[in-house]
Amino acid sequence: MGFLLSGLSQNYIVSKSPARQEINLTLEAEPPTPRSQAQPGNENSGLLPLVAGARCELKQTNQPKFQSVLTDFSYEPGNLFPGGSGGNLNLEAEPPTPRSQAEPGNENSKTIEAVGAGFTNQSVELRNMSLNPPLLPILYEDEWLIAINKPPGLLSVPGRYFENQDSVLSRLRNLLRDGNSLTAVHRLDRETSGILLIARDLQTYRQLSQQFQQRQVGKVYEAVLSGIVTADRGAIALPLWGNPENRPYQQVDWQYGKPSMTRFQVIESEGNCTRVEFMPLTGRTHQLRVHAADARGLGIPILGDKLYGCRAVANRLHLHARELCFQHPQSGEMIHLQDFAPF
Repeated sequence: MGFLLSGLSQNYIVSKSPARQEINLTLEAEPPTPRSQAQPGNENSGLLPLVAGARCELKQTNQPKFQSVLTDFSYEPGNLFPGGSGGNLNLEAEPPTPRSQAEPGNENSKTIEAVGAGFTNQSVELRNMSLNPPLLPILYEDEWLIAINKPPGLLSVPGRYFENQDSVLSRLRNLLRDGNSLTAVHRLDRETSGILLIARDLQTYRQLSQQFQQRQVGKVYEAVLSGIVTADRGAIALPLWGNPENRPYQQVDWQYGKPSMTRFQVIESEGNCTRVEFMPLTGRTHQLRVHAADARGLGIPILGDKLYGCRAVANRLHLHARELCFQHPQSGEMIHLQDFAPF
């Protein structure tokens, strides 16, 4: 069940489902393809050996888990795909049919027709949709949270020094009446675009942060890698450590690194590049960038990622936070936000 909404500047989807049941962060493995096997004689390879019928589980003691089912800003709206049902984030989808229509003479209101069983002939009215500041499209908004389509090149939150004060959070704090109460629930790298959640009060921040900490948030990124990935899908597990003398660079370190795990699936090859979906099961700094570039992972840097060795010329880092699936902190319903990659 889901809603297909059309905002003033961006199309988006909010998938709503019944109250979440306990969900499990369990990876159902597919038969391995050449590079989904650990390299022989290399115990430190980050590519997990996946055997048909095997199960790779990221353990979270006494905590609910999230299961990802694998099947398959830009300032312009894009076509989106519905998905998300029950406790699972389902990536297999069909192109949506727009159902929304603005009310004549009221630019601050949208009436949407609900789509799916249980929502027939119902409508929901969304107000205050005109808050979109320049270059910060609002994908979703209610009285508890805001979802922003963060552009590349802009910080999520202000940094320590004067030259790093411009950010999504600081702009919203200056633009919105309740700006002083806003808090970023998570962060995206400066050069990464995509969905960023902002809480409007402390309670919402704490509830959403807990979901991130307990691995209950489904995350899907889309990237273009500067080379050919030979495996169709797989999982990468490489511990990451940030050297304080070489910030912000992250490196694989088996002694001091924090565990990090990413699932990936190839979408298609594009010339000498490969378009890939990343499903991070942990949220380390530069996790996807290192897992892509390191030889013990995919061994191919993301296009435009000079920090991790990409030599190809590109106008930006080709990494986009495309989907978020989480439980609404007030209603308990599952919300599935999507925003197509602009590259």
